[in-house]
Formats: sequence, C-alpha cells, structure tokens
Amino acid sequence: MEGFERDAKGGIVAGGALAVRWLRLGRTA
Repeated sequence: MEGFERDAKGGIVAGGALAVRWLRLGRTA
C-alpha cells in the first residue's frame, strides 16, 4: 500500500508540473 501511495503522489506531482509547462507554452505561443 505504501508503494501505491508513493506512486500516486508522484503521478500527481508530475502531472501538475506537466500541466503548468503546457499552460505556459500555450499562453506564450
């Protein structure tokens, strides 16, 4: 269960970072 929670948190953090980058690229484009 601990490994699953870690993977879930990592996925959320990675997804948030990608979303921020995508939004920035979209705004500047």
